[in-house]
Amino acid sequence: MERNTVKSVLLALVVSPAILTSAYAVGGAKPKPDAETAGTKSTPAVDRVKARGELVMCADPYNMPYSESTPEPNGLDVDIAREIASELGVKLGHYWWRQTSGRRSVRQLSEQKCDVFLGLPVSDDFVKGSRSMVFTKPYYMGGFAIIKRKDSKVASFDDLKDKKVGVQMVTVPDVRLATEGVKRSLHRTPDSAVKAILAGEIEVGVLTSAAAGWLAKKHGDKLEVLATTRQDFAYPMGIGVNKGDADLRDAINKAIDKIKADGRIQKTLDKYNVRNLKVGGAKKKSDASPATEAPKKEAAADPANEEGLFGTNVVADKKNIKRGKNHYKQACYKCHGPNVISGNPNNLPDLRTFKGTVEEYVGIVLAGRMSTNPSSTFNMPAFGEEGNIPYSMEEILQMWVYIQDQPKPGSAS
Repeated sequence: MERNTVKSVLLALVVSPAILTSAYAVGGAKPKPDAETAGTKSTPAVDRVKARGELVMCADPYNMPYSESTPEPNGLDVDIAREIASELGVKLGHYWWRQTSGRRSVRQLSEQKCDVFLGLPVSDDFVKGSRSMVFTKPYYMGGFAIIKRKDSKVASFDDLKDKKVGVQMVTVPDVRLATEGVKRSLHRTPDSAVKAILAGEIEVGVLTSAAAGWLAKKHGDKLEVLATTRQDFAYPMGIGVNKGDADLRDAINKAIDKIKADGRIQKTLDKYNVRNLKVGGAKKKSDASPATEAPKKEAAADPANEEGLFGTNVVADKKNIKRGKNHYKQACYKCHGPNVISGNPNNLPDLRTFKGTVEEYVGIVLAGRMSTNPSSTFNMPAFGEEGNIPYSMEEILQMWVYIQDQPKPGSAS
């Protein structure tokens, strides 16, 4: 079963670079000062890795095509990390962690349970926004790609205007294609979108290039993934290391250069059918260094933005707050309490203290969430899933502006 892991939802949460920084600029152990920013000598991380005899990566044990703890194939990131470890003269070690939360997953790196975290977008805004990591140069250009049936005549994003396009909910394509008037077929997972394509329900999808390539490979010659994408759908993918470990970052950069030059990275991409994306019709993001331009169009992340959230008409005005209150009473009251004041004996989250972004909130509401309280049997259902508890995007956003309008704990009401 395909899961919404960090790697599959990583770019799903990148409605703007700010989402990534909120999801990955995590606390945990206090990060060491970076030599380049603090003016101090960096920790000899390479010596530490060599003394241990292994480079340890944080990885999800069940997240193909990125990582897998079972025998071959081990996944794109695992294979590339193994080549990098070989260049450093050590073995590859793993700290397996189910990556269902961006914060908790990358926290394993900041708590030094591993040395590296692969598959992170190294666009300028993400890099600058990270408080705990420094980043290598990219090892391939990832992002979102068109996946289609082989008999489809779709050749570029220009051909999507009259199509119904399969997208994973709350991803960059979901939001941006919606604002451009493209009809979307919404899916919780990439696998669901591909099944809809194969069933003839839709002709084409726009998914992360890694998921699209891997799923196309699994279905033989029935599907095709296009190698050219849009400027705002392309993300150079690199490796995060702890701040203070700049020497390890530099050593990994040299290894990346070598395994790129001798074809090992391309061979690994081919193994998993992952496209090294190119940008068409716009200035190309560099595949050799972090991007220098942020996408010009971003989804509105401020409830007061007059353009409305996610291309809807929802703004933080009295009308939407009132409607959001009515929806909240129907959908959320029993678990999260009246007026968003949680008094539930199962210690469900007090929504007044939610510090995430609107995009993170929407992702949770659409996909649901398992309880993190071991003594609780309460789980949050998926409110956006067909046949479950369907609420429209507008209704979900009205609940958001209502929740945001409530006084925070300890403030005057």
